[in-house]
Amino acid sequence: MIDKLDYKRCTICQVCINICPKNCITLDSFKDGFNYPVIDKNICIDCKACEKTCPVLNPLNSRESLKQCYAGMNTNEEERVKSSSGGVFSTLAKYIMNNNGVVCGAAFDKEFQVNHILIENENELIKLRGSKYIQSNTKDVFNKVKKQLTTGKTVLFSGCPCQVGGLKKYLGKEYENLYTIDFICHGIPSQNIFNKYLEILEKKYKSKVVQFFFRDKSKGWHTSSIKAKFENGKEYTKFITDDMYMRGYFGNIYLKSACYNCEFRNFKSESDITLGDFWGAEVEEKEIDDNKGLCAVVVNTSKGVILKNNINDSNIFKAVDYNKILKYNKALEISFKYSTKRNDFLKLVRTEDYNNIFKKLCKEKNTHKFVRVMRYKLGKIKQFILKIESRRIDRI
Repeated sequence: MIDKLDYKRCTICQVCINICPKNCITLDSFKDGFNYPVIDKNICIDCKACEKTCPVLNPLNSRESLKQCYAGMNTNEEERVKSSSGGVFSTLAKYIMNNNGVVCGAAFDKEFQVNHILIENENELIKLRGSKYIQSNTKDVFNKVKKQLTTGKTVLFSGCPCQVGGLKKYLGKEYENLYTIDFICHGIPSQNIFNKYLEILEKKYKSKVVQFFFRDKSKGWHTSSIKAKFENGKEYTKFITDDMYMRGYFGNIYLKSACYNCEFRNFKSESDITLGDFWGAEVEEKEIDDNKGLCAVVVNTSKGVILKNNINDSNIFKAVDYNKILKYNKALEISFKYSTKRNDFLKLVRTEDYNNIFKKLCKEKNTHKFVRVMRYKLGKIKQFILKIESRRIDRI
């Protein structure tokens, strides 16, 4: 049974929940801020379906690994600005839907719980667009994906690497009408932590959050901000490195335990395409970096090549060396180490003292703040100089 798997290796992909014929597995066991699968042994028939399909207990057999790499950006500037990075995902999703397909990805519901949903209308794409730094609930979505595939529908599934790997194990065979995208994954915080974070914001602003953006680019892609809009009309905006939730995330304080030794890095999810931010673009690809967002695109399979070729007209792609992407995206290959504050977090989370978690563990050191502020100021100076230089060249 699935309880053979130590929770520290469990990715909470929920394949076991989707595959169980008796519906006897639920997310219930609360550890390290996450809810993990628990079996009701009064209902379990010991069929071992959960064990056989677990992508951690039964790793996928690696197939192609083409690693065709690009810097990519959506030519529709409005879509790109609304996206977390370069807007390539939006063009992939639109291509699939315009060809009578469906797209599956992570979306906020009205209570800001993150669930994987299926969409087939471009008007719904806004739900899937943008990063969500939270463990998404895949509940019965693998069942829904399989039903669409068996009816002949083309499906584009997007998720973190362990979720893509989970879907592949659940399906048990290759489907020509399935395309998969994963993203460069730092690690995943829990919905429980995010809920408490929202409660703190709502208490401070004395109003309910009605909109939330992890990567608002109003001040540019390089200085993406958290933005929350409240019912009373007020707004909370912080640079990502200023925000308490994101400091805990990037500080590796409350990632899922499995993320510290991820078994799906190095393209082990078998996704067709891997997407992420092309960090370091201002150095590596400065001729195309306009601070509005640029994607790192890694095409992993022949199906990925087909998919990418079908969106060439709606994107600008520049072929790049894989090492250019890896240089600023170590998470492609390396898991992040435990923070020194991780043990303090595990103690506090048992008491649900979330205020102290954020106050004590997610403070920014003065030296880090100084470096961040200086980087921001230098970036603004650089943009100003480039603008002046561009005008000078135009006059010539």
